[in-house]
Amino acid sequence: MGGVSKPVIFTIGTIIKDWEVIGNITSDNRYEVKCKCGHIQTIHKSNLKSKTHSFMCKTCGRAKQANTQRTPMEKEYGEFTVLHEEGRVSNEIGYLCRCSCGKETIVAKNNLVSGRSTMCRSCSLSTHGMTGHPLHQSWQNMVSRAKGYKSTIQPKGHVDYKNLVHNQEWLGSFEAFQEDMEATWFQGAQLHRANNTIGYNKDNCIWLSKADHATAHHIMNKE
Repeated sequence: MGGVSKPVIFTIGTIIKDWEVIGNITSDNRYEVKCKCGHIQTIHKSNLKSKTHSFMCKTCGRAKQANTQRTPMEKEYGEFTVLHEEGRVSNEIGYLCRCSCGKETIVAKNNLVSGRSTMCRSCSLSTHGMTGHPLHQSWQNMVSRAKGYKSTIQPKGHVDYKNLVHNQEWLGSFEAFQEDMEATWFQGAQLHRANNTIGYNKDNCIWLSKADHATAHHIMNKE
């Protein structure tokens, strides 16, 4: 007959993947642990014992997942050239980037790989003066969707934007998008693709009000 298994007890200082146990077990079988990034939280003993759970904090887990999809090191993103990893920006991995004008700035990784950040603020303001304008925000959102959709399981009604053919001039230049779409833009307008199976381009994009945009998406999701 097999013996009774001994309960697992993690002592202070025990290292489990990216976690370090820093606090004693509590009455409800939880430990206080610290991630390599410095984040501290409590975790149930069963999750620490598991081979598939709780290897690191959620922030580090998301950063690790993003890092496996695309690494910005030594690449060019718009006017930016990535120099090296540099700290964290808004709980994301940051990279020191040099703009084509010579100015260096730290940019969050997701902003780089999604196309949301392509140049320093000074160049952005001097180039078109539209930074912060709703039209420019619509362009940024479009670029982010077209370049940065990461989900491997597509929810109903959504498509993998990266597999669609988009207007490459739009993706690389706000001015090109502005030239084609500014004339029909109105306050509160949202960019809509008339055919959900076709990418972003002048012939397939129109501006709709928020209510009309929601209605159009609802109809597409039912088809």
